[in-house]
Amino acid sequence: DCTVTVMRDVSKLREAERELRESEARLRKIFEASTESIAVVDLETRVFIDVNQAFLDSTGFSREQIVGQTSNEVGFWEKPERRAEFYRLLLETGRVHNMEVDFNVNRRTPFPALLSAVIVPIRGRQCVLTMARDISDRRDAEQKLKDSERTLRRIFNSSLDPMVINTMADGRYIE
Repeated sequence: DCTVTVMRDVSKLREAERELRESEARLRKIFEASTESIAVVDLETRVFIDVNQAFLDSTGFSREQIVGQTSNEVGFWEKPERRAEFYRLLLETGRVHNMEVDFNVNRRTPFPALLSAVIVPIRGRQCVLTMARDISDRRDAEQKLKDSERTLRRIFNSSLDPMVINTMADGRYIE
């Protein structure tokens, strides 16, 4: 009778596995704690793989309504041509930075956002990591400013009294 014994030191392998688990846990916490709407989408199939809580909060969708679906199936893009432009830019450059878009959401009113994305490999698949920042407040402020400017322009143009606009610093006439 013979016995063959092979021994291998697996302590480094176990340490690497522990570090990998800790790294994944840290990244998951960052993903969930972010106030930006984050989604992970399979690049080939365009299917949502994961979304964070901020995404769910800002869109009004549940995780079950999103994960496993494409944005077309959900009817997520307000303007489908913007989706085509988004993927064209992404495939050409590997990233998109601050693209202004509108998303359909369960809240009835579109969700205006600045959308950024990058292609990243995740578990052997090419995926799109997207981050969207709600710009509703900015859009509202821009509209109020336009309305105010329009009102002041009407007042300025319809006044019977002469009016002049000049700079305070040097008194130069603007209008």
